[in-house]
Amino acid sequence: MSAIVIHSDAWHAERRLGIGGSDAPTIVSGVWQKLWETKTGRREPDDLSDILAVQMGSFTEPLNVAWFEKNTGMFVTIPGEPQIHAEHKFMRANFDGLVGNDPLQCKHTNHFATLEEIASRYYAQLQHEIAVAGGEKSYLSVFFGNNRWEW
Repeated sequence: MSAIVIHSDAWHAERRLGIGGSDAPTIVSGVWQKLWETKTGRREPDDLSDILAVQMGSFTEPLNVAWFEKNTGMFVTIPGEPQIHAEHKFMRANFDGLVGNDPLQCKHTNHFATLEEIASRYYAQLQHEIAVAGGEKSYLSVFFGNNRWEW
């Protein structure tokens, strides 16, 4: 039995209901046509089951949350379902975790990246998630390869 994360048709249908945090960088970059086609059902979503970096991030996310809690002393809750902005219903997010009302985003990247590079790359996603959560800030927890962690 494979442990590879393959999302169901229902999961993909839920993602088409609005703009999620991982969609925000695509929109901000101006390269949104493929995203629009996927959201409107004109294109099938990409199959990410063979993308090692995506799978590694999915599998290490629970460890990342636990490591964040252990090293910061902050308690993280994991919402069980997608969250929707109170006013703008098209804004949605699947939080990796919440510290109070503030979203936690977990990433696993290569050893040579810097925290500044990762924060810049995911800035739009972090801002989107703050808005959906109604929080004041977000937390970013990053594994760099297999020997360094920063937040």
